[in-house]
Amino acid sequence: MERICQMLPNLTKLDITYGVKKIGMRYDRMLFGMKISDANSLAKSILECDYLTTLMLQSNLIDDDLLRMLMMGLIKNSQITNLDLSHNKITNHGVRLLSKLLGARNVLTNLNLADNQIHTEVVPTYLHNQVTSFAGWEVPGSSAQRKRFTPQCQSSLESPQ
Repeated sequence: MERICQMLPNLTKLDITYGVKKIGMRYDRMLFGMKISDANSLAKSILECDYLTTLMLQSNLIDDDLLRMLMMGLIKNSQITNLDLSHNKITNHGVRLLSKLLGARNVLTNLNLADNQIHTEVVPTYLHNQVTSFAGWEVPGSSAQRKRFTPQCQSSLESPQ
């Protein structure tokens, strides 16, 4: 992963799903989802990408422990404005972790946590000062600052974004 970021220094959007295509009858659960080594490598790679503004990590079976590892790269990043962690295994504890680690250098404006193991009231409670908009939650604040977003999930019949 680090090598990819070195070879593509102007990379602005990164969309990664860890898995296997065309697996057929050789299905093995261990072939799917992000592993510890993947999270460490991606965290280091995030630091190498100077122009990366969008990071999409949908459907990677990311849990709170993997999120903690990813945050080591995200905490030092001051470019990522869009972070999509939808369709993973993040819990309320992971949201609290995000709120603690997103500090003063944070420029995150859009966060998608749809289809995780999170209670609805937890996201605005912990992240209302760090993020401008959430997928599926209303952001507290003045009417000029408030935005309402629906979950960024699409059925196969809808056109892609």
